[in-house]
Amino acid sequence: MKASLILTTLALGALVTHGATLTTTHYGSFAQVEPVLQFAPPFDFEARGASETLRIATLANGTAEVELPKTPNPWQNGLPHAFRVTYDANTQRAGLIFDTVFSSSTEVTLRPETNALLITAFTSVPGGSVQLNNLQLLSGLSVYGISTSAVADDNQGFDLVLLFTDLPLTQSWALGGQVTFAWPGDLPLDNQQWFSVSPAVVPEPATGVLLLGGLLLGLRRAR
Repeated sequence: MKASLILTTLALGALVTHGATLTTTHYGSFAQVEPVLQFAPPFDFEARGASETLRIATLANGTAEVELPKTPNPWQNGLPHAFRVTYDANTQRAGLIFDTVFSSSTEVTLRPETNALLITAFTSVPGGSVQLNNLQLLSGLSVYGISTSAVADDNQGFDLVLLFTDLPLTQSWALGGQVTFAWPGDLPLDNQQWFSVSPAVVPEPATGVLLLGGLLLGLRRAR
């Protein structure tokens, strides 16, 4: 899957009430995506779900963390779980909800230029995998389907999906979908297998470069 850079432009029709554009670009490492961003990590916040904890790390307010029960652990090997990352502009809080039962939240401050979300899947477990699919972005009263998935396995380690949009991400939004962990043997440790969502800033000139690169890639594949 990893051609190091894959770009898909979504012209959202039936799901859009006022017109919006979302673009998704895949990267194989943080080193690849950092030059595209106006601000390199750490981000305003990172919502991370792993085998043992749900964590939201912020620049301004430190880290909020909730431990998942060890017995029985809610993760089921190879089965999808619902997740949702939220930002409430009224309360300025970010949240991470897992299986609609477990959640963590904390106060955050977003840069006014925020126009993207970085969605990351990671595994370092031999034979393991992390998949995030059926992704949807809720903004205002509209729901926008995202036709790409973030998929990491032990061959590629990272799959980072940069979602750029003209939707107002400094207003309230939620990104949801399903996450599937698979592993051989014992449940991996937190730092071995995880997924995360972070708000990001992509400078406007860079978005044009991304779109052009995606069109060229599509033309080359069509030949």
